[in-house]
Parts: sequence; structure tokens; C-alpha cells
Amino acid sequence: MSGAARILALAVCLAATAPAVDATIADDGPDALAARLLAARADEREPLLALPQYATAEVARALVAAGRKDGPAGADAAKTLDAFRTAEGIARRIGAEREVALALLASVEALGVQGKLAPIPPMLDEALGIYESLGDAAGQAETWNSIGNYKNILGEPGAALEPYEKAFRLWSSAGDEIGGARALNNVGNVHRSLGSLDEALQAYEQALPVFEGHGDRARAAVVTNNVGLVHFERGEYPEALAYCRRSLAMQEALGDPYRVATAAHSVATILRAQGAYARALEVFYRALKIRQEIGDTWGTMETLNNIGEVHFSEGDYRLAIDAYKRALGMNAKMGGDVQLAEGLANIAAAARRLGERTRAVANYRESLRLSQRDGYRGIAARDLHDLGRMALEEGRLSEAKDLLGRALAARETLKDQAGIAESLSGLAALDLAAQRPRNALLRAGRAVEIARAIEQPELRWEAETLSARAYRTLGRADEARRALERAVAVIEELRLQAGGEPSVEGFFEGRLSPYHELLALALARGATAEALEIAERSKARELALLLEKGRADVAGRMTQEERHEERGLQAALVSANRALQGERQEETPDPARVPALETERDTRRRALEAFQTAVYSRHPELPVQRGRAAPFAVAEAAALLPDPSVALLEYVVLDDEAYLFVLAREGGRVRLDAYPLGLGRRALEESARRMRERMAGRDLAFGDDARALYERLLAPARTRLAGKTHLVVVPDGALWEVPFQALRDPAGRYLIESAAVSYAPSLTVLRETLRPRAVREGPPSLLAMGKADFGERQAREIADLYEPARRALYLGPEAREDRFKTEAPRYSILHLAAHGELDEASPLYSHVVLSPGTSGSSEDGLLEAWEMMDLRLTADLLILSACESGRGRIAPGEGIVGTMWAAFVAGSRALLVSQWKVEATSTTELMIAFHRGLAAGTGASKAGLLRQASLEVLRQPRYAHPFYWAGFVLVGNPY
Repeated sequence: MSGAARILALAVCLAATAPAVDATIADDGPDALAARLLAARADEREPLLALPQYATAEVARALVAAGRKDGPAGADAAKTLDAFRTAEGIARRIGAEREVALALLASVEALGVQGKLAPIPPMLDEALGIYESLGDAAGQAETWNSIGNYKNILGEPGAALEPYEKAFRLWSSAGDEIGGARALNNVGNVHRSLGSLDEALQAYEQALPVFEGHGDRARAAVVTNNVGLVHFERGEYPEALAYCRRSLAMQEALGDPYRVATAAHSVATILRAQGAYARALEVFYRALKIRQEIGDTWGTMETLNNIGEVHFSEGDYRLAIDAYKRALGMNAKMGGDVQLAEGLANIAAAARRLGERTRAVANYRESLRLSQRDGYRGIAARDLHDLGRMALEEGRLSEAKDLLGRALAARETLKDQAGIAESLSGLAALDLAAQRPRNALLRAGRAVEIARAIEQPELRWEAETLSARAYRTLGRADEARRALERAVAVIEELRLQAGGEPSVEGFFEGRLSPYHELLALALARGATAEALEIAERSKARELALLLEKGRADVAGRMTQEERHEERGLQAALVSANRALQGERQEETPDPARVPALETERDTRRRALEAFQTAVYSRHPELPVQRGRAAPFAVAEAAALLPDPSVALLEYVVLDDEAYLFVLAREGGRVRLDAYPLGLGRRALEESARRMRERMAGRDLAFGDDARALYERLLAPARTRLAGKTHLVVVPDGALWEVPFQALRDPAGRYLIESAAVSYAPSLTVLRETLRPRAVREGPPSLLAMGKADFGERQAREIADLYEPARRALYLGPEAREDRFKTEAPRYSILHLAAHGELDEASPLYSHVVLSPGTSGSSEDGLLEAWEMMDLRLTADLLILSACESGRGRIAPGEGIVGTMWAAFVAGSRALLVSQWKVEATSTTELMIAFHRGLAAGTGASKAGLLRQASLEVLRQPRYAHPFYWAGFVLVGNPY
């Protein structure tokens, strides 16, 4: 994403605005009287105000001081405004005009922070008129300064510059150095907001020594933060972080929550830009909590926007959009085009990553219109860049050149180092597309230097990858390899700093290209083992890590308050699920009510996800505990191959080529071979999609696809696979959609007729599922649950195959979600026969439909994937006899994310899941045949038992089509 989130000028200009008020008065003096007034009930206050000792200018000033003591927003917004309005009322009653104006400006300040803008203009006009009539230059300066603040709040920084400059001249003519420095700080804020960073830094550097010289630590801390933000927006991250951390320490010593939140937010923004995502989230949520508590509406909106950017960086684009929308929703109530422009650009960037290109272009163009109209040059440059990259992706090179060139020129004018590096990378990509590798190398090399200097890892790995492509085109393979190794090293370090389990399964999406290109280089020089190990580093990384290290105990570290909040959010989601389920089960569902209930459910989901991410960020020790997973090494292959009958097949699909790696025992050793398949990603996606759709739809035309894919995917290794009776397949990308067991050889035989077929997300994951556990005594134990007619029959007949003492069977209403969660950890085999529902948009909400339980139950009967992740299973096998239970989102770098992924995380060593919507009768026959062999305890492998069960069904003429027998696949430990 281009640049980092813009820090609102509002927060820091307001934080440096308030005039000093001397409230040091005796206990029975004005501030004691003010305290009594504020503590009094409404019916008690009027008699007090009638007393002469309360009707004084000193009491009015003390009330203003009392309202301001907790910072610009006030610990209690209503109480703060009450103090200021009470002061105004006293001042008006006694004709103290100066105090009337003082109270008006204090109210303006509080209303601005709280986002209540409508009453402000007449209050400012009145205050200015009072000070002009009194000939009070300092008061006029204060009012012009507040007018500038108001313009800033409206998102009109250009219009704020003149009022601030007037304030500076008036304060300077009055000899008020502090006032002049305050105005200079705000002038700097305007220049920074407009992208004039040199002018901003000049203004701040004039103001800072004034505050330091006068011992004004609070304002010195604010300006120190602002200097850091200039360095940040220039891309000078080390300097920026040093200034902002210094400011945060100063503010913490002063104890002002408003300013602490402002400084903390700045620190977090820089950490995010540096790729320290976990630490950034931790500090952002700290700032958010403070800002929400003190009623800082603008600050809350700003922090939500930046939390969205962290989610974006971690690959969780839907959660990012949710945060952006929450921020924009707040902005809509207050106005402010700069925030609207930036928010639209942020949503556009996330939509682009989700493949929603029409939405992305529309949002970018509207953001560009707003930013160009109002002079927000940094945001406009980002919009130009991103639109240019989209044009490049679509092959419109001339348009891309224009947009990317304009973006670079704007960023160079702004001296935005991060933006310059990003634009140089965009132009390098354009050069490569236009066959200009030398130009690309120069631009990418410069981008690498800038990204390294400013410690911006996201920009660096992309620039290193572009350099490698240029080197490779120029025939300089060794230099290309070194550049790619540097890119991969940067990504690996970024991965360690990702926020935690709720969002990491999407981390590698968009970051796989250097791994793939490094793999291709290794194969080109014959380093097959190295290539396979690189492939493993790009697959199922998070899943392998969770299997090796175990899940962090987040629940055990929650505070009582966090547990209470979680229960409330879970209850709200259960309620929304039940309402939606109930409406869908009506004979004639209300066509208007269903979408509304779906929206409510989705809102509840996002709220729970945001809470879970926030909790993880509040406990930063958890991601550190997870450490690094040990990736698979070819030397470990022997442990995955129990005998010569087994072969491991790992596929890697690149944009322009796909490869098959085969590992099998031969002559007492393990042999590795690699085969190019002669087609790239798009061709494979189309073939895989067509075959799956034809099989799932019982289309008799599937045969041509089954033969063609056999020739593409298996025939290149035909000689190596001869005599192998068990193939363990590690798919990649769209190959997860292919039922390999139903591929047909040239003689027309299905692969299942020659060999058992099982699957694994990666060889690293396979290794983890094979690690020994504590030995169970006795034969397998079964927990079977059946829901609906087909499920009840299936579960009952399966349970009959097991010893009564080692089985538990629950049918219909007794097949409860809470019962499964409680009892499942005790059994070695788990079988759920029920309806399943795939949620393609949010795969961790895919679910199996069980019973909700008795009235008052906290469960909705939907065993969702994210809930399964929280279980602590010890099962050797989990069977999900439900529709599409093996499907989900194909996440680059992680495999299939959905129910299957969640079940592995929960602790199951193997899964039997479906690839399409299955038929009840044939499924029941297949499951009974499979369990018959499993319960007999013959020692046959799970993959072998599934093969035998599939053949039993296949050999029945009515079930000969692969739809009936090929839909279920075994994933994980197949032995």
C-alpha cells in the first residue's frame, strides 16, 4: 500500500491550543466555589448562583480551568461542557465580556474534539467581536487560532492557514512568545497536511525552542511529536520513531490521556510502516481505548483507520475494510474531505486485493477527485500510483506510464521517500513489461536503497524482487538469486512480526512471488532438493507452525473485563445466527428480512473478529511464544515414506509454469525428481474448475477432463509412479479443486483403481501429523453425531460397528453443539453426519449444522470453523460427512482455509471431508464401508480403507459416476 496513514493535524493542533489558566486559589476561593457548583444538582445550583460570591469573573475563570483539567476532550464530555457553559452564564450575568469570550472559546475547543460542529461558528464570531471591542490583541489571536482549528476540523487545511498566520502576527506584536509558538505549531500542521513538509519542519523548529525555553513541557512534547511526523511522512522512519517515542515518554510523565493517546498513535503508525505489525496493533489499541474513553471522536476515527491498515498489511482485507468503514461512518457524521479521500483510497486498496476491481477503481477515482480539488497532494499521489499499477496489470502500458510518472513527480516534490520508493518500483515493473530490463534495474535498485535507508521492509522486498527479474532477464542469474534471497529474508522477518493467529492465514497472499522465482532459478541450475525446500517455505506456513508449537493460550490471559466483553459479543452473534436460521427455515422466508438479518450477522461477526484481534494485540508476548516453525527438509523424507509403495507428489503452480516433485523410496534410499508440466496458473485454474463442476454436477462429459488432467498432472512422472499403490498429493492453488482419485489413465482406469490417494497441505504439515502422540489403550473410540434423517441413519449404522463400551452416539436433538465441544476431545474418531454450509466469503464461518440444545443454551447449533479452532482435540481422525466440508478459500501460501484448516488447528491428525455437495445414500454406503474396516482394527492405512470403500461404491452401476464416490478426500496423516 502506498505511503502510510496520514496523522490528522487536528489532534496535535488542538492539543497545543488551550491558553493557560491560573487556578491556584485558596480552598474557599474561586476554584472551591467552582467545584461546588459543578458537584451540585440542577435544583441546587440556581440558589448558589444567586449568591454574590459565586457571581464573579474569578469563579467563571475557575470553571473554565476545571473543565480543561483533563485535556481537550475531558474525561467526561458532558461535564466538561457543563463547566464551560456555567462559566459563560456567570460571565454574561455580571457583564464580564472577557470571561464570556474565554468560556466560548473553551466550549468551541471541546465541541470540536467531540465532533459537534454546528454550534461553533456563531460562538467564534461572538468571541472575536468581544475581543475586538476590548482592543485585546491576545484574545483576538486566541480566537483566530480557534478559527484555524475549526477549519482544520472541517478538513479545510488551506483555509486554516490565514487564521493561524493572523494569530501569529497578533501574538508576536503583543510580545507573547508562547502564543506565537502555538500559532507556528499550527501553521506547521497545515503545511504538513498539505504535503509541504519543508515549510512544516521550519515552523515546528521555530516553535520548539520557545516552548523548551519557557519550560512548557506539554507543548514541547506536542511539537516534538509533530517533528517526528514530518520525518515519518518523508519516509525517514528511524528519525521519526526517535522523536515520537521521546514525545510519548514526555506525555506519559505529564499524565494527560489525550496527549498520551496522540503520541502513542504516532509511534504505532511508524511501527506499522516498519513492518512491526504486532507491536503496532498493541499500541494502536492502547490509543483507541484512551480516545474512546475520553470521547475523542476524531482521534477514534483516525486510530480505526490505522488499525485497518495493519489488517491490510497482514493480508486480512475484509477486516481492514470493516475498520475503514467504521472510521468513514464516524467521518460522515462530522465532515472532512481529507479523511473521506484517504478512507476511500484505503477501501479501494483492499478491494483491489480481493479482486473487486470495479469497486477499487471507483473509490480511487473519487478519492483522487477530492484530493486534487482540496490540495491533498500526498493522497492524490497515492491514488495516481495505485491507478497506474492497476493499468499496468491490465496491460495498458501508456496509461500506466502517465499515472505512475505523475505520482513519482508529486512524491519527489513532497520529498516523500517511502512514496518515491514505491513509485520507482511501479515504474520498474512497467519497464519490465515494456522489455526495458536495464531501466528497470536502475529504478528498482534505487528503490531498494531508499527502502533500506528508511527501514521500510514491505517496499524493500518488492523492489528486491523487481531487481531480480531484471537481473534474470539480463542473464545474470547469480545476482537474481541473491536479490530474491534478500527479498525472502525480509518477508520471513515480517512474518515474525505479524499480529497473531486471528489474521495470519492470509499473510503470504501477495508475498509469494520471490519464493516462486527463487524456486524456478533453483530448478534451472538443477538444484531440485533446494527447489522443493523453497516450495515448502511457501506453503501452509501458519498451519505448520500451529501444529508444531500449539496455539497460544489467549483465553488464559484475558482479564475479567475482556472475558465479559467476549461473552457479550459471542451471545450477540449466536442471537443473530438463530434469527437468520429461523427466517430461512420458514416455509416462505421474507425476501426483505433475510438480507437484513445477513447484514446483522456479518456485523456481529466483524465485531467479534475485531475484539479477538484487539485481545491478541494487548498480550504481545503471545506471538513471540510462537517463534519459527522448522520447514521440511528433503533429508526428512524417509520418515514420511513407510515403504516403497508410497510416493509423495508435491505440486507448485507459478504464473507461467507448474512443476511436480516426486519423492519415493528406490533401492534403499529416497529419490527426488522434478517435472515441468507445461502449463501455467490460468490454464490449470480453468481445467480444474471445469472438471470439478462437471463431477459435482454429475455431468457425463467429465471423462475428457479426467483424461486431460491425468496427462498433464501425472503422466510426466508415469515411470516413477509405476507400481506405487499409495499417492500422497500436496496440491497448490486451483489443484485443491481436482479430485485426483477420479483422474483416468489412457486405458480409462480411474487412479483410485490403481492406488490409494490422500492429501496434505504441505510436507511440513504431513510431518507434523505423523509425530507420535501418547499411545491410546485398546481399540479406537468413536463419537458419532447424526442430524437430519440421512445423518441419523448413517451415524446409527456406523456406531453399530464399534464396541458399545467405546462409542458414544447422539442423534437428532441430542446431537448438540455444546455436547460435541465438551466430549470430542476424549475420542480418537469423530464422525459428524449433518448438513454443512460453505461460506465462500468468510470461510472460517463455514459450519456443520448440529442441534442448538435446550432453551437458554449459549449455542446456536452452528459448529463454525472458527469455533472448532478453539477445541483441543486429540483425534486421529475427524470425519465431516457434510456437503463441501473440505472446501474454503484457496489462500496463496496457506492452502484451503476453512473447516478443514480449523480442524487441523484444533488438533485432529487426519480429516475425511467432501469436495462438493454429496448425495445422502451413496455417502452413507461409503462411510459404512470405510468404518467397517476402521473398526475391525486390521492395521490397514486410512487411505487404503478409503480406497476400498470408494471401490465398493464405484462398482455399483448406479454409483459409477465419480460424483457418488470421489467426493470425499482424506487429508493429513494417511497411515
